[in-house]
Amino acid sequence: MTGVTESRPGRVWALVAGQAARRGGRVSPADACVAAVAAVEVTGGWLITAGGKEADHVMWATDEVSELLAELQLTLGEGPGPDALARGGPVLASDLDDLDAVRRWPVFAAAAGQAGAAAVFVFPLQVGAIRAGVMGLYRERPGPLTRRAPSAARSCAQAVDEAVDSAVETSYAQGINNGCPVDDKRILTRSRKGLVLRTAEAVEISHH
Repeated sequence: MTGVTESRPGRVWALVAGQAARRGGRVSPADACVAAVAAVEVTGGWLITAGGKEADHVMWATDEVSELLAELQLTLGEGPGPDALARGGPVLASDLDDLDAVRRWPVFAAAAGQAGAAAVFVFPLQVGAIRAGVMGLYRERPGPLTRRAPSAARSCAQAVDEAVDSAVETSYAQGINNGCPVDDKRILTRSRKGLVLRTAEAVEISHH
């Protein structure tokens, strides 16, 4: 992989589509996460779903360290993930040994370092008007992302959003075809919320 040094949105989407093609299916949130790891040139990544501003479920992790980092943030309620979800914007922690990181996330920073993560970068996921969760990436060595890496990661996060949203729209259309009422927009909102979690469960089943 030549990575982000040549990255353009089209190249990032090609990585996502290529990952889905190798798996032999439609683009899934997990495909976008795997593509992000390659595009941004990090060690691993994870997806966490959320209900409102609170993270609640690990959707996908590329490796054991990524899964541990995700679970730590869910358990502790601290770390770049909860902050990104609350702010609605990316949180880039290029050195977890840095004094600022230690002050902000004292327990998480220490535990993440012990697990082998030196830097963590988290990007929020948005499905329609719903804060759907976060995509997290980690690296074994400290240091900031390259200049174009955040743009590549955001493109992958958008692919996650669109993969979930596509499933939502399909589910909603099927409901209409089956005679469900269509004049209440709250139905679509509830469908979005519920399908985020159902998509997470489907991804786990198909990838583990």
